[in-house]
Amino acid sequence: MTDSDTQRWKIDLHTHTWHSHDSPVSPERLVHAAKRRGLDGIAITNHGRLAGYAAAQEAGGPDFHVIPGEEVYSTAGEIIGLFLHAEIPNGISPEATCAAIHAQGGVVIIPHPYDRYRKGAIGEAVLDRLVQAGHVDAIEVFNGRMVIPMDNWAAKKYAAAHHIPMTVGSDAHGTWEYGSSYISIAPFTDAASFRANLPDATLHPHRSAQWVHLISSFAKKRRTRHAHDDRAEAEPDAPLSAVAAGEGQVQ
Repeated sequence: MTDSDTQRWKIDLHTHTWHSHDSPVSPERLVHAAKRRGLDGIAITNHGRLAGYAAAQEAGGPDFHVIPGEEVYSTAGEIIGLFLHAEIPNGISPEATCAAIHAQGGVVIIPHPYDRYRKGAIGEAVLDRLVQAGHVDAIEVFNGRMVIPMDNWAAKKYAAAHHIPMTVGSDAHGTWEYGSSYISIAPFTDAASFRANLPDATLHPHRSAQWVHLISSFAKKRRTRHAHDDRAEAEPDAPLSAVAAGEGQVQ
């Protein structure tokens, strides 16, 4: 850590909680884990959900900084919005997603744009479109869960060539990951000051072990199983009267 970093906040800008379908961690546990890693704050970016912010902020206290965010699944892939106050729906165009983020005064970050194994990666053609339209505030040039390191390098090369501010994030879904990748940034009070300070932020990337993907897989399967059990309880077998009338019988 440099001397300048001691005057800055260490923030993980890409984290998930159990409000995402693929994480088993509560917002409170996220904060406790982040503090153990020495972070000063986190951005909560659940998939398609603006949720968990209040619980995390309460757990963190006044000296811990929680940025409300969302990882929105546009029609072309995932886009992160930070400093949001209203949830943005999945399934709208990438341009409309960015416009909705900016309409709230938020910050648009394009995460893992070149990840060849992630269906949520928007790819270079869409990234070009968004950059040329002035929609992009920053590009995530290192994602801690990236399988192929070259895909992170491609994002960094693109951001540098287009003079776009860079971020890194753990993309954490489990307590082992929070804070593994973070930025050191001058203190900010809102989206505008965050955006102004971002070009001078220091990036601290760290690649997570590949086994962390098992956390997400397990969480997804557990959610699916519980959803099936809930449906079974909500939809009991056909009543005896229906069976007697020949309904609900196996054909």
